[in-house]
Amino acid sequence: MYLLDAMQNFTNYDAGIEPLLGKNFITCLNNLLVDNTDVLKLGVYRNRIQSLSLRVLGNLSLNHEGKQEAIDNKIILNAWKFLSSNDFQVRFNASYVLMSCNIHLDGKK
Repeated sequence: MYLLDAMQNFTNYDAGIEPLLGKNFITCLNNLLVDNTDVLKLGVYRNRIQSLSLRVLGNLSLNHEGKQEAIDNKIILNAWKFLSSNDFQVRFNASYVLMSCNIHLDGKK
């Protein structure tokens, strides 16, 4: 969780985003958004980890290559379900991902 918190900060800049691209990092974060048995084992930390994952994905998708990788990994299909959350921060992070991916023409398909 602390690592995701740090990533939230250093992915605000291209210098923090570019080393993460092309290394299946977006796929790993996307897997944290799916409520499978491994994610459910996170217990009380699950919501915070998913919220931070959404934020980092949003930051990554602001970069052109990150946006393409996010679209290729179908991040939108997992991010939209968080729009109905009771937590404002989770809804904000989900809308951040959706907004940054939908700026790309392929993200609107």
